[in-house]
Amino acid sequence: MIMRVIPNRSVRILTIVGVVLLALNPLVVERASFGSSSNNGFSLLSGADVSHFAFLATMNHRSIGEASVFAVTDQPFSVARRVRTLGAVEQPWAVQLIEKTAKPLRKGDVCLLSFWARRAPGLGEKGAGKVAVYLQKASPNYNKMIDVVVRLDEQWRRFDVPFVADETYPTAAAELGIGFGFGPQVVDVADVNVTNFRQGVAIDSLPRTPFTYPGMEQQAQWRRQANERIERIRKSELVVEVLDKVGNPVPDAQVSLAQTSHFFPFGTAVEASRLLAQDETSRRYQQELVRLFNRATPENELKWMAVSGAWGPFDRNAVIRCLEWLKNRGISIRGHNLVWPRRDSLPPPVLNLLGRPELLQRMIDKHINEMGALTTPYVTEWDVLNEPVGNPLLVEALGEEAMVNWFKTARGALPKSCRLMVNQDGILTSGGPSDTKRQQEFQSLIAYLIGKGAPLEGVGLESHFGYDVTPPEDLLTILDKLADFGLPLEVTEFTLNVTDEKFQAAYTRDFLTACFSHPAVSGIVLWGFWQGNMFEPNAALYRTDWTLKPNGQVVRDLLLRQWRTETSGKTDASGQLTIRGFRGDYNLTAAKDGKRAGVVTSLTTDSTVKLVLE
Repeated sequence: MIMRVIPNRSVRILTIVGVVLLALNPLVVERASFGSSSNNGFSLLSGADVSHFAFLATMNHRSIGEASVFAVTDQPFSVARRVRTLGAVEQPWAVQLIEKTAKPLRKGDVCLLSFWARRAPGLGEKGAGKVAVYLQKASPNYNKMIDVVVRLDEQWRRFDVPFVADETYPTAAAELGIGFGFGPQVVDVADVNVTNFRQGVAIDSLPRTPFTYPGMEQQAQWRRQANERIERIRKSELVVEVLDKVGNPVPDAQVSLAQTSHFFPFGTAVEASRLLAQDETSRRYQQELVRLFNRATPENELKWMAVSGAWGPFDRNAVIRCLEWLKNRGISIRGHNLVWPRRDSLPPPVLNLLGRPELLQRMIDKHINEMGALTTPYVTEWDVLNEPVGNPLLVEALGEEAMVNWFKTARGALPKSCRLMVNQDGILTSGGPSDTKRQQEFQSLIAYLIGKGAPLEGVGLESHFGYDVTPPEDLLTILDKLADFGLPLEVTEFTLNVTDEKFQAAYTRDFLTACFSHPAVSGIVLWGFWQGNMFEPNAALYRTDWTLKPNGQVVRDLLLRQWRTETSGKTDASGQLTIRGFRGDYNLTAAKDGKRAGVVTSLTTDSTVKLVLE
């Protein structure tokens, strides 16, 4: 996209709501022409003028924001909206402008989200402003079709984000929101629109604002340091000693080492029914799963709502067959989850006991024990407690000590080899800060569980990102803080739900590299890989037709090439060859003068393997 900066001569305040504003003299960014991208499109909204958008800014019966409208000259728009966020607000939607759609939207429609924004100039504020713009379902659970977060300076800038609708919504069933809840700030927005082209244009023909993040540059120092750590902490040394049948060393023997699997868990969420089906699509699903991953999380099948029958009949035998399918292929299994204290994730009988604490605790203990009996032969780690920060429902009913009891009950129900974890969202996805309220509350919760003697053995970090990614160096800082607890950390649900595939590929590479380079990280799990079975379809590695996306190519390159050892060489005069390789399982062979030897070996620590040529 070509952009030209021109001076803006005047901006005149039109109305003021509860705040004194100053005369402004900002710079303006003017877009170059993008040809015929607007042909045949229509607006999903009643208009792009943000002055008629509803303003919501109340929390706990307290006003946390103010809004005003002002006139603008020398811009493609004549009216803008100024929003001031008051206090330490950390939820974008807590202060928002909102507008319901005025036209229907069909699944598969090609659309363009466009808006202008800036941080209000001349107010003496420091740092960048931030705004989220999202198109979402207009009723619970407010699923977001697109969610863009951008950082702003004092210059008007236009942002263009094309996307394909992944759901059908009748008129007024979806809504466009503009969120400002990123802490104290003053932000201006204007000319916000969603243009629907139906399926009459190719998405690549539409304008797209390039997104970046600190540390994205190819020669970034953090990446060089991360790769050096990976070389140091994820590899071990293998000494291959080649002997003849009487025990003499064999120099100049040709040695080959080929890695067949990783010791480090790289995983994905799976739809269990795909593992048992024999149609062509399911067989491809199984093939790619086994090719790329050595860990899997059944996405929904082990949740309480599923096993209770709240989502329909629970097929216990089918679930066991799926777990066996994974185990038989050497894929370790994460159990997700035993207790998720969110209202819509608890079966109705549980909710009915909120006022009867003894019966409620008994029901939770019964559930944990039943899941232990069901999964003990298969599951190697369990999310005992899922998303406790932000979901206090059960703690309010039972007290904090109940969380400790859930872990103790799980320890009794599961083998000691099964790792017990707490899993939380919103920790790595802060957009950069390492001391947000949510992070502080999560660290306090971990400290509480440890202090009370809960058998907590690992920390899960969900990692669902949109455009507001956390720069790699900030990721490492957050991981450092959590590592101070001395527990293994695991990325449990990585997604990057954006439509800019170049940006997506770059951050996927950097996120995986940063996490793999951190010594406390013990596993990385993606939340799905195929667009046909994805909670967030845009985050998939493969499209529905199984074509590989750029982020999928990144994952394949890292897991199957860069972070996998395949090498060869010749023994020295003492009959030895020293190789440094990624930890995992290997096929090892040696040959000379028609004599050969081979072995399947595991490299987990520095070790020596002897091969005898016969």
